[in-house]
Amino acid sequence: MNLKSLSFYSFVIFFLIKAHCTQTQKVKFLEVEEDFSFTSNNSTFLGYPSLRIHVDYSLIQEGPLKNYMQTDLIPSVVDYLQAALKIKRPLKIPLKLSPSQKKICGAPTPSIYHTTGVEADFSLLLVTETLVNNTCAAEAFVCHRVPTGRPAIGKIMFNTELLPLPNGSYVVHERNINLAIHEIFHTLGFAKPSYRFFLDEAGNPRPDLFKTIEINGQPRPILDLEPLTQRLRKHFSCQSIPGALLENDGGNGSINSHFERRVFLYEVMTSGIIPGQRISEFTLAVLEGSGWYIPDYSYAEPFFFGEGQGCEFYNGPNITANTEEYCVEDWSLGCAPTGRGGGKCQKDFKSDGYKYFKPTYAHDCENAAAEQNAALKGFESFGKKCR
Repeated sequence: MNLKSLSFYSFVIFFLIKAHCTQTQKVKFLEVEEDFSFTSNNSTFLGYPSLRIHVDYSLIQEGPLKNYMQTDLIPSVVDYLQAALKIKRPLKIPLKLSPSQKKICGAPTPSIYHTTGVEADFSLLLVTETLVNNTCAAEAFVCHRVPTGRPAIGKIMFNTELLPLPNGSYVVHERNINLAIHEIFHTLGFAKPSYRFFLDEAGNPRPDLFKTIEINGQPRPILDLEPLTQRLRKHFSCQSIPGALLENDGGNGSINSHFERRVFLYEVMTSGIIPGQRISEFTLAVLEGSGWYIPDYSYAEPFFFGEGQGCEFYNGPNITANTEEYCVEDWSLGCAPTGRGGGKCQKDFKSDGYKYFKPTYAHDCENAAAEQNAALKGFESFGKKCR
């Protein structure tokens, strides 16, 4: 991939793409039997079975994109999730649907759901559409739930116009992986439609986990559940944090179903795509707080944004000079939050008016096609902390 095409993707990714454009679906429950034997005697990660994920590609048109998704993109994401997540109540029987059900979330029902079924705890149906001049990169849906509310069948639609083939580019493949895992996290439970089904350790509904509080005179949505809130308090060094601030800007697919951009800038479950995003302990804590999964936190990636910055940072500081997280001078150069390249000081409509050094692929140290930008001339202005 040449620099010209990378410049195009940089523009699209940072200024246009909505990674998640979910539409609310009517809740449908499956008559399946869950195994409750694990929850009564085991409280550790090793005491539970691994989450089993099945992926159906049958509705994707044959071609290079399907081959890439089926051999390189999705298997790596599924391998990660199956290693990182245990399940509290695995299914005893294969997932099957009635022969009379001809569609799943508006898509034709693959025949396997009518015949043998799938030996899995969660089944994911993938479809693609070509949406020209559309800023939506993907949509995620929960199509069916088990009796205790956990998602059982989900669907993800990928917009082929915004799912480029890597053609050997690491940064494009990484970008696609972050998009895919972001959408799968939504189908597993990180989305507002799923919050009301979350369970506590005893298997009872969690009251008041999603609520609106006032911060600096403004109403803000938060997600308050354990172990998420305690991990936030430790990370930010603020014992009064009431819960995770959720996104309050954008459309229905963004609001309340993502972490707030300003506070969790390059976390994978913020809305939108930024190079070098991280799967932090906070996303895994949301899944644990659902009452459906037990995560292995060794699979969380290091996340440093706002670490130790205190309550003022979390609530919204008054920025008058550059900090490690924010900047003040439009288009000035600085080190991107991940430290692996340079960026320009900008704000976006989801950052609550705060500016940060927005990374670009043209100055990403992992981008082999940007080698000409590694020369010191002009590049040293990004700062000594840039790789």
